[in-house]
Amino acid sequence: MRYIIDGEAQDPYTQALEKKVTLVNNNEEWKVGYMTWAIKLADERREAREEGREEGREEGRKEGNISTLYGLYSDGDITLEKAAVKAGMSEQAFLEVAKKIVEI
Repeated sequence: MRYIIDGEAQDPYTQALEKKVTLVNNNEEWKVGYMTWAIKLADERREAREEGREEGREEGRKEGNISTLYGLYSDGDITLEKAAVKAGMSEQAFLEVAKKIVEI
């Protein structure tokens, strides 16, 4: 704690840490390696966020389609069988999913 307050390494452990930190800070190869790693990590995070957004958009489109099909079915414009086929699922699965999406 004293090191944080006054910036002086007083005990052998803190002095050893300070030497290691100085060594790392002065090592250009380590700096480049760290920066490369940090950039790669940031890129991976960005890609993961975009992938998550795309999955969310896809899920939203599917839910929208099911909601529309359920509305058409409820209004009597299409049969349950046709709605389920267009949704790519069984009639029972269609009704179960639709009930979760559309508050029936």
